[in-house]
Amino acid sequence: MDKVKGYFCHFSLSVINCTSLTIDPIGPLRIRNCKYHYGAQCNFSCAIGYCLIGSSTVTCVAPGNQHPGVWNNRIPTCEDKLENVTSLN
Repeated sequence: MDKVKGYFCHFSLSVINCTSLTIDPIGPLRIRNCKYHYGAQCNFSCAIGYCLIGSSTVTCVAPGNQHPGVWNNRIPTCEDKLENVTSLN
């Protein structure tokens, strides 16, 4: 605390976090560079043979600078490229 002209100043810092993201470790969706604090981004990709459906990046945001943080996009999914081809025929 700092004392300034007879007044005490109190400072507090609160870290805003988003929920942990979990994906199936044996599924086609891949996640990398993922942190959970405000402003952090998680990057997604798909295994070979799959197409990413949705955004490749989600960001931890805090509307109104309030707890808890939320992800700005839905978690993407991966779709089998062969299923897309056969469904078009």
